[in-house]
Amino acid sequence: MRLIEPSRFDRSTQDPIRILSIALVVTVLALIAGLWSAYDPYQRFSITVQRNTRIEELRGRIVFLDEVLTMSARMSAATGDPDWEDRYRRSETQLGQAILEATAMVVGTRTATLTDQAGSSSSSSSSSSSSSSSEAGSAD
Repeated sequence: MRLIEPSRFDRSTQDPIRILSIALVVTVLALIAGLWSAYDPYQRFSITVQRNTRIEELRGRIVFLDEVLTMSARMSAATGDPDWEDRYRRSETQLGQAILEATAMVVGTRTATLTDQAGSSSSSSSSSSSSSSSEAGSAD
């Protein structure tokens, strides 16, 4: 029967442990990268859904206030009652605020989109960056 030399035995058992350790680290890093690549789009989608929901609420509010203004103007003209004019003035202020908020949200969305496009085109060649900049300028 042959005896295994201690130095050779230690070395042969360390090699598989190193290989498995490296494989484990690479697997964990790949898992983290995969989770991040799934979480980031989810987070962006969630923000977009919230923004779109708010814009839809504002759209409904604007339509409602427009109808209130129309009816208040017609009733004021038909009856001459100053309460209708007061209602018109109150609704007019609310409508202006709703329009400003909706405009700010839409402009903010457009600005964020242009910023993302500019960021992605900066990694491209300089000729493609200049063409995307000219396209962004002409879109406004």
